[in-house]
Amino acid sequence: MPKQLSVAATVVACSMATLVPSDGAAYPTTPVSYGQNPIWSAGGYIDRHDIATLVDSVPAGQTLVVTDVHITVAGNYGDWDCRTQWRAKVQSKSPGGSTTDLAWYNLRHVGTGDSNNESMINATFSSGLPVVSGDSLQVHAHLSAVSSCGADSGRLYYTLSGYYAQN
Repeated sequence: MPKQLSVAATVVACSMATLVPSDGAAYPTTPVSYGQNPIWSAGGYIDRHDIATLVDSVPAGQTLVVTDVHITVAGNYGDWDCRTQWRAKVQSKSPGGSTTDLAWYNLRHVGTGDSNNESMINATFSSGLPVVSGDSLQVHAHLSAVSSCGADSGRLYYTLSGYYAQN
């Protein structure tokens, strides 16, 4: 009987040892933060042939990683048979002026007076689109075709999000 108690005590002691909390981390062991909050997002709209600069310059020692892009267009809802076609691109630009096209999209809007058929882009990039230190991030809108629309031929709406990572 003493042997059985000894074996039982050993099993209980081992089980208890596995329940003792240990240090853990809910974040990667490599640095990925910019300050206290590495999360980044920006949104807005662009009229016709315009450029929106979302980040003027990525801080030194950081890379902005764009993980999600949402773009849609909206036209003049009152026009019968208003049709527009848009081209949009997400681009990084270096201080020296060289550019990198990160993503291209074609969108269109068709209005029938009481309803609209609008295209929408929802893109998620698992590994992200990197914008390196010093570069800016821009969204370009180009209204490439307009038919049967009034003075207001629509807008391109965008939302981009991601995070900052240390180099």
